[in-house]
Amino acid sequence: MNRILSFYNKYELWIFVIISLLCASHVFTFYVFPTLDGPHHLYNANMILGILEGNPLVQDYYKFNTLPISNLIGHGSLAFFNLFLPSAMALNLMIFLYMMGMAFSFRYMMIAISGRFSPLNYSIFPFMLNGSLTLGLFNYCLSIILLFILIGYWIKVHKTLTTKQLLIAGLLLTLMVFSHLLSFVFFGLTIIVLLFYEMFYGIIKEKKIHYKSLLVKILKITLITIPPAILLVIYFMSISDFLGKVTRVVNDDMSLFGNLYYIRPLVIYHGGHDGNANIPLFFGLLALTVLSGIFWYRNGKNDKKTAFNSSFMLTMTLFFLLLLIVVPPGFFLHTMRIRLSLFFFFFLIMWMGSIRLTGWIELLGALFFLFIFTEHQLRIGPVRSHHAINAKDLHSLEKLMEPNSVFLPVNAGTFWGDEFILNYIGSDKPMINLKNPQAYGPFPVMWNYGKMPYTTFGGFDRSEIEIFYMSGPKTNKEREIDYVIIHHPENLEIKRANGEFTNFYRILDSKFEFVAKSPRERTSLYKRIGK
Repeated sequence: MNRILSFYNKYELWIFVIISLLCASHVFTFYVFPTLDGPHHLYNANMILGILEGNPLVQDYYKFNTLPISNLIGHGSLAFFNLFLPSAMALNLMIFLYMMGMAFSFRYMMIAISGRFSPLNYSIFPFMLNGSLTLGLFNYCLSIILLFILIGYWIKVHKTLTTKQLLIAGLLLTLMVFSHLLSFVFFGLTIIVLLFYEMFYGIIKEKKIHYKSLLVKILKITLITIPPAILLVIYFMSISDFLGKVTRVVNDDMSLFGNLYYIRPLVIYHGGHDGNANIPLFFGLLALTVLSGIFWYRNGKNDKKTAFNSSFMLTMTLFFLLLLIVVPPGFFLHTMRIRLSLFFFFFLIMWMGSIRLTGWIELLGALFFLFIFTEHQLRIGPVRSHHAINAKDLHSLEKLMEPNSVFLPVNAGTFWGDEFILNYIGSDKPMINLKNPQAYGPFPVMWNYGKMPYTTFGGFDRSEIEIFYMSGPKTNKEREIDYVIIHHPENLEIKRANGEFTNFYRILDSKFEFVAKSPRERTSLYKRIGK
């Protein structure tokens, strides 16, 4: 065992780099890494390019959001990658870089906290491909990388806070604002708890409070947070109406025990199946938590700096556990408790990783976490491959469509993961999707209502069919829909047989012609006659 430990310690960095590359590169085994909102982001990234390139059709329908918005870094990254890569590869590359960013930012943070990267810190790997990523919340997931970097940097400099250090922290905070507001809020909560923790720590250890240094630190923190906070207030006030109208419901009503026992952030597709599969991870974390607590109690006071940081990580773990208890289900788009649960586990593994255990226990812990990561990917991989092939199917239809076209997507599928799948069409060509649900509120591109053409379906107004789509007023220039794409047309045919969608089918049958079905025959493409 001593030889193994010696070898690991000698080549620890190289081992970490190789493991990180192997774990992250598995995303390239999929045609595209499937997520719920991923098609939106790919499509909107292509619209960003269309606006920047001056495409007249794209500019007729879309414009840039002028608000100081969040949700920008992910879309901007995809748009950049889409300059030289197909959209599917662009998304895979971004998720690869996200996983590498998670690994290295967590490593940086843990070295700042404990002075080393413990083998137990491989505990971050099972939490990389979490439920938020599967929902396609890319900007939120990318903001966690910035959050880890900021926490690590703040742990390093919070005792001094020179002008240079404040400027760097302010820059990182501003970048976080343009990624996701929630991570900014979580970092703010971390700093507030740290200030109180420092104050009480001083009372217990030194029997006094350093009021002057505390007030100076609060002033410095206020100065660097005011600019990004103002941006966030403007942003939040501008999208408050939008947030009030969001109807998507994510199941976040698990009990506190369920959140922890089934590790809710890692429930991906099916609550019962995924939750039961996560139980070994729960017991592994429980065992290591008990061992860490024993070692922390016995040895944690030997190094004052490490003792302070470890105790603070434990405090933050308990703080997020408290938030998980008091925040009700359904709060903030039905995802807040899932995100609080994720951060509870983040701080728990930060605390465990800050404590020095016996070498062989740490190595066994690393192997356990890497085994869990591998098992999760082998178990969920076939499901992801299935949905990735659906995206490939749709791109095969996109190849049959002319660029600078307008299409009406009709999704008759019933699986929640396919809700927005038709947005894959238009991610490689400049084409207008008339049912883009992320073109307003907190997103980088918006419908250009003032300039948008009056868009008709076979010469008929949208009010004459049973399917809603975006269109400008009749006073604007007219534009015909060029293509209709129906996902799972067999389900729509059932409704047609029951007397539904009669006007839609009457116009479709008379004004459009069938072009092709996707290779798996789940999606049909129609083209306007004469197009």
